[in-house]
Amino acid sequence: MGKFIVCYLIVIFPIVGLTFSARRWALLELTTPAAHSQWETWREDVRQGRDPQGASVARRIPGSAEPPALVLLRDYFPVCLVAAIGFSSLLYAMTAWFLVGALGGGKSGPRRSIIKVASSEK
Repeated sequence: MGKFIVCYLIVIFPIVGLTFSARRWALLELTTPAAHSQWETWREDVRQGRDPQGASVARRIPGSAEPPALVLLRDYFPVCLVAAIGFSSLLYAMTAWFLVGALGGGKSGPRRSIIKVASSEK
């Protein structure tokens, strides 16, 4: 059981660290005047019908005066962190469960005893 906890911590710590790192990056990079002017330029291009990415779909004009990544990682960071930990924990639990089942040493219960009984009768 101890090795599962250690492996879990090895998986979760980088995810938590990268989430905090992404937040720090967003707060440092997306709050600058240059980032704000880039966002406003992009919004203006969309408003005038010029698509900066060259896509053929009609885009909606973003309502936010700030980039979505900044709003997400500044205002909704706790939700992002809980979601990252929750989904990663679920993925880890399922992977560990499958690995324990696949590499469990062949403890299959009644089927093993049937094989032993059949081979001992010969």
